Amino acid sequence: MYQIIVLLPFLLLLNSCNPKHSDSEILKNPTKKFSENIHFEYKGTTKMIALLKEVVSNISPLEMRYNFNKKKCLIIGEYFLKNKNKNAMDVYLYANELLLAGETETTIDMLEKLHDELQKGKIKRGPLDDDKLNSLRALAYVRLGEKNNCISSHCNESCVFPLHGKGMHNQKVGMSKAKEILLETLKKHPDDLESIWL
Repeated sequence: MYQIIVLLPFLLLLNSCNPKHSDSEILKNPTKKFSENIHFEYKGTTKMIALLKEVVSNISPLEMRYNFNKKKCLIIGEYFLKNKNKNAMDVYLYANELLLAGETETTIDMLEKLHDELQKGKIKRGPLDDDKLNSLRALAYVRLGEKNNCISSHCNESCVFPLHGKGMHNQKVGMSKAKEILLETLKKHPDDLESIWL
């Protein structure tokens, strides 16, 4: 008796699943793509899909902090290209969005150019200080190191501590440059926790 009580909800659930096409219809026309044959239509699912599409279409990428970085880059990039009076903070903010959107190499190029222009006094600094710029530069180089070694050359020894063998970085440019920037920051600010952690 207990087994029937336990199986009854499961059997009711199976019975309520009512796909558009039965197995016999699929077998009659096996040349159709699998995805065309198996098409489930549930009212709730269809409504939810429409609702989610509507919600996503009404989102402003600029109001989102953690998502839509590529769309944000397009919007900010248009402003960035049109603005003739850019200061260092404008470049920094655009580079930060590029990094969040996964454009690591472009970010590094932009930040290195900004760093050089600030050193030579070719661009207005604005509210950007060297520590903030160097923090983003270091992070961009860490991402480059991760991308070139941990992602592109991932293997069974990656991310297993202690690192050894194939788990060691072969392309050292990203992490070496990040280390150089972070050590320079730590000379000025020995208690900087972000630099210590990175």
